[in-house]
Amino acid sequence: MKKKRKKKKKERKSLQKVRKVSRSVIAMVIGGIIGIVVITFTALFVRNKTKKKS
Repeated sequence: MKKKRKKKKKERKSLQKVRKVSRSVIAMVIGGIIGIVVITFTALFVRNKTKKKS
């Protein structure tokens, strides 16, 4: 009985690690997408401003 309980605890810990990793990966992906969007918007605005001045 004791051995089975230990295995369950290990499985729970591994699941928690997987969840933490997946959360960090999701955060990285979302951050990357937001960064790309911001960069594209700023680039477009800068191009429009430079075209209007010239």
